[in-house]
Amino acid sequence: MTDAFCPCAVIPVFNHHQKLTSVINDLQKSGLHCIVVDDGSHAATKAVLQELQKDQAISLFQLSWNQGKGAAVMEGLMRAQQAGYSHAIQIDADGQHDTGAIAQLLAMARANPLALISGQPVYDKSIPKSRLYGRKITRFWVSIETLSTQIPDAMIGFRVYPLESACRLITQTDLSRRMDFDIDIMVRLYWAGVSIKSVPVNIIYPEDGLSHFDTLHDNLRISWLHTRLFFGMIRRLPLLLRRLSANNSTDWHQQQERGSGFGIRILLTTYRLLGHRAFTMLLMPVMAYFFLTGKTARQASRDYLQRLHRVAPNALTEKPDNWLSFRHFMSFGQSLADRFAAWLGHITLEQLDIVGKDLVLDQLNHGQGVVLLTSHLGNIELCRALASLSSCDRPLLVNVLVHTRHAEAFNNMLAEVSPDTHIRLIQVDSIGPDTAMLLSEMIERGEMVAIAADRIPVNGSQADSVPVQFLGSDACFPKGPFILASILNCPVFTLFCTRNGQNRFLLEIETFANPLLLPRKQRQEQLTIYLQSYANRLETVCKRAPLEWFNFFDFWQKSGVQH
Repeated sequence: MTDAFCPCAVIPVFNHHQKLTSVINDLQKSGLHCIVVDDGSHAATKAVLQELQKDQAISLFQLSWNQGKGAAVMEGLMRAQQAGYSHAIQIDADGQHDTGAIAQLLAMARANPLALISGQPVYDKSIPKSRLYGRKITRFWVSIETLSTQIPDAMIGFRVYPLESACRLITQTDLSRRMDFDIDIMVRLYWAGVSIKSVPVNIIYPEDGLSHFDTLHDNLRISWLHTRLFFGMIRRLPLLLRRLSANNSTDWHQQQERGSGFGIRILLTTYRLLGHRAFTMLLMPVMAYFFLTGKTARQASRDYLQRLHRVAPNALTEKPDNWLSFRHFMSFGQSLADRFAAWLGHITLEQLDIVGKDLVLDQLNHGQGVVLLTSHLGNIELCRALASLSSCDRPLLVNVLVHTRHAEAFNNMLAEVSPDTHIRLIQVDSIGPDTAMLLSEMIERGEMVAIAADRIPVNGSQADSVPVQFLGSDACFPKGPFILASILNCPVFTLFCTRNGQNRFLLEIETFANPLLLPRKQRQEQLTIYLQSYANRLETVCKRAPLEWFNFFDFWQKSGVQH
């Protein structure tokens, strides 16, 4: 074989003689040599195979007893490589797969010779509901096991293997040998660095079709496989995270846009399955990886802790070093678990110590909307408690301004996991007239608007900030939240939420301005005063909860702009 791309077909057979001939005919029309592996079929199928073997375009190999679909496919792939083929298209013998898609699969394989090309099923009404739901469950688990969305369906047996990678894996790994094989080899090939690409294919379940899928035993095998693959993923976390980072090697905000919605769903579902404590333990290797590989974030953490130690030596129980910085990273992981607990309602009002709540509730109960100046510190999600405590006869919302374009997806997810949620995310790229008008309407309805005032937006610049003293040096804080608060012309409060011991949280509310005024002639001077006041309050909270401020970038030297 001299062609660098030289494909053949591999067909596992176990009593599938009814449709086998037509499947082979279609493959031969595509110019494919067929390698048929008989997995210990009965006499009727063996008779058909013997007739087909007379055709020189077919190679027949027989297993002495029924060893399973995976065993038959692996035998066929190894035989194909030994014969000099570069690729093998796997297809079932029961007529379920649309042979009309063969040309598309092969074209994709020729263009991506190192990738595994998989059919992406498009089902009609013939699919049994139990099979459809099972595939959805498997798709969810595979996305966890790979930390990826590259595999839309790992159960389909209609795919093109790059034989070098596939056969290397077969010889080095004890792969599943029965119906769970398709999932096992695809996930492990992904782990091995093989890219997965998909082509939509039609799938039918013929009324006279023969399926050897054992609902009980095969589902048990698949469940056990997912258990093994999940723990295999844990062992490979650094490698998978490095691959995820490499695939998204763009600016930090573009990485967040691409993966945050899906990633949050995966983590939230994992949290619900494992529980708070187990999930927190699961995050330890994740945060350890980011600590070890995130040089910029690690240096930023050390810089922040050293500055804090210089201005408030008693705020830290030990001198800033790598260990304390690692604890800072772990605190961020803990805050993520706490955030999920808040979304799911697992943190109750009894666990909250709220200082200054009457200041806000008095305004809300009289129909007055308010602005809450928050920060990237602690667990802002717990501000929903204010809506729960209000005695007014209308539903209250906390509208949180965010810079992610996945705001709508997050809102939908929050509605799913917590139908009575009082939080709504509002996506904004910059503060303009449209944003101000939208938020003014919210204030007029008596709602809350929460704005993080310690970070310049993604598209911001130094002109959008004001340098003020923070932890002993000048640091740039954003103008936008304060200008917006002045436009809304309503009471403004600061709100910080930090841990307050084991399973308890402190929610601190203070009046900031009522209203916040920026006279035209003294605009810059007043902005500086307001921003310095806010920075002073944030510094006070950082001194009390030093490991709960999560700005892992060069906050001082880069003027607060994230890179």
